[in-house]
Amino acid sequence: MIHKNKFYFLFLFVLFAFINMQKINAQVVYESMNNKGIYAFLDELATEQIISLNSCAKPFSRELIFSKLAQAQSKLSDLNKRQQDELTKYISDFSMESNVDVPIQKATLLKTHRIMLNFSPISLQYTDFLFKIFIQPVIGRSYIIRDDKQYTYDNKVGASFFAYMGKNIGVYASLTDHYLYKSVFPMPDQLLQMQGGNYKINNGSRAGADYSEMVGGINYSWKWGSFGVVKDNIMWGDNANGSNIFSGRTPSFGMIKLALSPAKWIDFNYLHGWIPSMVVDSARSYVSPNGVQRNIYRNKYIAANMISIKPFQNFYFSFGNSIIYSDKSIQIAYLIPFMFYKSIDHSLTMGVENENSQMFFNISSRNIKHVHLYASYFIDEWSFKRINDKTKHNFTSGKAGLNIQNFPFQNLSFCFEYTKTLPLTYKHRLESTTFASNNYNFGHYLGDNSEDIFASLNYKPFSFLKIQVSGNIAKKGNDYDYIIIPGQNIDSYPIMKDITWTKREIYTRIDFILSRNVFINLGFQHSQIKGYDVDSKTAIEYLTKFSPLFFHGIQNFYFFGVNLGF
Repeated sequence: MIHKNKFYFLFLFVLFAFINMQKINAQVVYESMNNKGIYAFLDELATEQIISLNSCAKPFSRELIFSKLAQAQSKLSDLNKRQQDELTKYISDFSMESNVDVPIQKATLLKTHRIMLNFSPISLQYTDFLFKIFIQPVIGRSYIIRDDKQYTYDNKVGASFFAYMGKNIGVYASLTDHYLYKSVFPMPDQLLQMQGGNYKINNGSRAGADYSEMVGGINYSWKWGSFGVVKDNIMWGDNANGSNIFSGRTPSFGMIKLALSPAKWIDFNYLHGWIPSMVVDSARSYVSPNGVQRNIYRNKYIAANMISIKPFQNFYFSFGNSIIYSDKSIQIAYLIPFMFYKSIDHSLTMGVENENSQMFFNISSRNIKHVHLYASYFIDEWSFKRINDKTKHNFTSGKAGLNIQNFPFQNLSFCFEYTKTLPLTYKHRLESTTFASNNYNFGHYLGDNSEDIFASLNYKPFSFLKIQVSGNIAKKGNDYDYIIIPGQNIDSYPIMKDITWTKREIYTRIDFILSRNVFINLGFQHSQIKGYDVDSKTAIEYLTKFSPLFFHGIQNFYFFGVNLGF
């Protein structure tokens, strides 16, 4: 009899054998979502109807990005001067994805038969007929300074690379060590857009925290798809101020990924991930012979899929589902990419506690030139009986947004977005099956029982300069616990009955792109973050839970950062 865990390796072997029979014609490595410039540029090109783009699932592969840039280059006359300059810059950035020799740049310091040392971008490249590699350092420091001259900063240092081997294998990795001076954020409950980390607090007697982030993977690809083993972040759902499906805020986690585009009108994404539960398994924990306590976390996994269909040009309808399961070995049924996992869960957990399943939808329309309309809907728990009962609600989150590019003025864009999440969405009654990794919520950064209004105005007169002015109003309602109490219906908890926390902010930022991977940013933010006395808790308790002390109250902040690499 074959052991259960061996089914997993059998699945991978069969899938790899199938892939190996396909005609190979592509290579895949994923571009960091920290490279916000290229993602914003592709979004602009799609909204201008220069390219067709499914922007629902990120990160994009470098090969996909290059193919979209090449598509835009064929319509060069439709671009304005700034867009043409930006396109030229990005075509050069992604030249290793082309089938031609990497061109010598004006800033090339050293060029031999195979090796190129560049100043812009600061990088080292090696290229031959079988193997191509690009290496760059990652160095940066970003300051946040208050009016009272108190400050904090994030210092990072590391390196990243990506490489292509033969015609079908792509590998990539990035290692970045961070030091947060004095103030440590974001913590799992704090309502910030920033990506979380696993911190060593006051390590080596330094005030603050250290953490390390390692992402990377290896992908095997063919003409219409790819399969990979990666440790990375994901973002599913169109958004401008935080997705309400998968937001990308959690620390990166290991997963297998499958991406398919068998026809021009359909895309498919699947993952199965191993996520840290942060819940100690007392049965497996032990004390070593020399007296050291060895704590072991409970097993926790996620399976998720997303299907995107393009019924007509510039319109995508995406839908998918996911499940968080724990306290067992890997389930072979959740390794089947195209399944509806809630139904499988009912079969596997009949008569015992179910796992935690979700559904989600996303609509993206760029059918009006200059305009991107999008909406997403996340379902945590749903019952038709609740729809006609005014005293009850489903556990859902909805988002709608509008992005206008280059209208009525060139190089100017405007975005408006609204998000509302009902009570207990993203929460679960079992600690080991929460919709979270490392205790960071996978979904919207505000969590449940919340409302978010965001607007921004962006002006980009030159390819090397971007100016942004944005405003944000965020509210957090009663902080309910997901606890089943006899005689009390958790789906009857009032929506935003009382306000526990609010944020109002105006933010201005200027970005300078000195070279293709060297950036300077300046910013100013006026914010008012308040807590309120609600449900037997004080205002300071809510403030402490949801916001770092550094940001409490009415404050003015000044930002300054210099970064090399992503």
